[in-house]
Amino acid sequence: MSATILFWESDPTLRKAMYRTLSWKGFHPIALEDPSQLPKAVKLEEPELSIIEGDWQPGSKINFYKESSQLVPDGGFSFILPSCDVSSSEMQEYYGIVLGNLRKPFGSVELFSGIQSAYRIKGHLEKGPFPWEECLEVRRLKTEEEILSALKLRYEVYREIGYIDSFEEELEFDKNDPNSIILGAIINQNGTKELAGTLRIIRVNSNGSQKEELKKVFQHREIECSVPYDDDRANLPACVSFGITPGDLSLFDPGFGSSVSDSGIEVSSEICELSRLVIQPKYRRHRFGIERKLFELIVVDCCADQPRKNWFVIAIHPSRCAKFERLGFRKISALGTKFYTGISQPAILMTLDLGRYLCSPNPFIKDLDLNKLIYKVNGNMLSTLEDRSYSLERVAS
Repeated sequence: MSATILFWESDPTLRKAMYRTLSWKGFHPIALEDPSQLPKAVKLEEPELSIIEGDWQPGSKINFYKESSQLVPDGGFSFILPSCDVSSSEMQEYYGIVLGNLRKPFGSVELFSGIQSAYRIKGHLEKGPFPWEECLEVRRLKTEEEILSALKLRYEVYREIGYIDSFEEELEFDKNDPNSIILGAIINQNGTKELAGTLRIIRVNSNGSQKEELKKVFQHREIECSVPYDDDRANLPACVSFGITPGDLSLFDPGFGSSVSDSGIEVSSEICELSRLVIQPKYRRHRFGIERKLFELIVVDCCADQPRKNWFVIAIHPSRCAKFERLGFRKISALGTKFYTGISQPAILMTLDLGRYLCSPNPFIKDLDLNKLIYKVNGNMLSTLEDRSYSLERVAS
């Protein structure tokens, strides 16, 4: 049975031409003359794909009931995956996920290329691992239980390598966690999930996405963890360790923290710190490459933001400098080696302009647009286990 494609084009002549072209290619096209009928048509026809005149951001979710009354010709099309939600009131809500765009004028080659790309993305969005497959999921941690697992893992690993002394709570946390984004790598195997690794992105001017979950962790265990005052949030622990402020970084890396990357793209001027990278012992030689996938998650998470996060600082052990240079970081040699705040370990300071890194040869750019769209829609990235050589993972950063 041929695939049903529902489309709306305001120009009657082009609408007829698209209908003939889609039919000739073996699709079952349904041409809308009145865009206000879009929700009804989606419900009755259940199309596999919609091509609607409009220009929405790929990865965004649009409400057909709301948008159908506001559709106006704007010189482009969006390829949309229709779907349906059933709310608690048991009322069906029809919406669409934007898979891609096409600008006018275009020919049949561009049209079918766009359709092919949309179907490829549709397959990725709908594909999930089989129950018996081992897979790795990387994403922001969401629940109180997941945040608790991350704090426990940080404690266990930092105790193992002697970064910290033992604590009664057996959790590793500080005042920067409430304004951090805590990321995790989760192994899914045989119906169970286990946190394999975690790291955090400390933000200066914004709350973390898991602030409420952190609060529950502390309240349920009667732990006091003060939220930083505004004056405290003006700095990052890595910068404190080296006696500077985030604003001082531009003295060593010109343009650092501006609204434009060295690559020329517009970005957020926010400066963030990467810290608390830890990996479970049994997964340090795992075939997934936990550390690499966590860094890829940082790239995708930041690029999915609007405006995108771009400026990062990290304090690492001197022995890891070469590895992070391959990931686009630059060493601030003028600051020498210091001891990182709260951890008795030598560290050097490095900075990252993510936009500049993504303009150089790197392992993440090939699938970045696809991964960014999937991440915006599903909130995670999944990868099934592939045969690959083992690579040694570092314990912590």
